[in-house]
Amino acid sequence: MGKQEIGNRIKELRKLRHFSRDALAERVSVSPKFIYDIEMGKKGFSAELLKKFSDVLGASCEYIMSGDDEMRKNRTAIEEQLSKFNKRQLKYVAGILENIYKVGNE
Repeated sequence: MGKQEIGNRIKELRKLRHFSRDALAERVSVSPKFIYDIEMGKKGFSAELLKKFSDVLGASCEYIMSGDDEMRKNRTAIEEQLSKFNKRQLKYVAGILENIYKVGNE
């Protein structure tokens, strides 16, 4: 559970959610430089900030800290379901997912 591994997971989640460092920093009330230092394994952070990361990035505190594979298992299950659709259907699914995301972030 080293700082570098935790930083890598935060970076991975940030990119998965399409957040720039600036956007993530604003949402968790820290500087973009601090986000960079965390992602590079140069800095640690408080439990309070861990909770903010968890909420904003949509991942459990456990995943951020330990790399629990629950998120990857969920992604694999979703990918298995998506593989059943043809290209036309996938466009509809993408639209539905985008709308769900928008509603959840209002």
